[in-house]
Amino acid sequence: MPAVAIAIALRRLRPAAGTINWPIVVTYFVAVAVQTVVMLRHPQAPKGVHDVPWVTWMTQAMFTDFLPSVLATTMAGYLFAALLIGVCVLSRARLLFAWLLYFSVLLWGLGITRVAPPVQIAWYGTGARYVYPWGIFMLWTLTLSIVNTRITSLRPIAAVLIFVILLASGERFEAQLLQQWEIRSGATSYHVTVPPGWSIDVAR
Repeated sequence: MPAVAIAIALRRLRPAAGTINWPIVVTYFVAVAVQTVVMLRHPQAPKGVHDVPWVTWMTQAMFTDFLPSVLATTMAGYLFAALLIGVCVLSRARLLFAWLLYFSVLLWGLGITRVAPPVQIAWYGTGARYVYPWGIFMLWTLTLSIVNTRITSLRPIAAVLIFVILLASGERFEAQLLQQWEIRSGATSYHVTVPPGWSIDVAR
């Protein structure tokens, strides 16, 4: 919601950019209001906030895990982070990169504080929805950095970083067979099991 509000304000400052589709905007904010009311009436207390090694886990999830396994060490993760931030900061895409990095850290933090006990989150495994958007954001900003960099020598570095991310993606994605549907009949109910192993008893 904050990003949309900022975008609307900036759009209003530039009338030449065109008119705003107010029915869609109003519908969006009504949905946000309904979700806010539900969250306020049914709060979920953050768990494990003080037990999380924030810097270590964030470096692992947002940088080291995007390296191929043969390179995925802590030091390599810090080097990857330094190169990525350096390339993007020295390009005209630095403001976009800063915003996406900030948003990604918040999204990752939301994920690890909603889990009890706290666990590490990986874009290719547990809690992927909290991390894999960051991988897409990295590819976007690196691509923009190649096009918009002021320093020509940074272009091959950005291209190599893109290649490394794609290489890690190809290595870490796995095709797994999911559990099949299963229905067992009991005296008073049916026991239904569905992927990835969830189950429920349905009364006859």
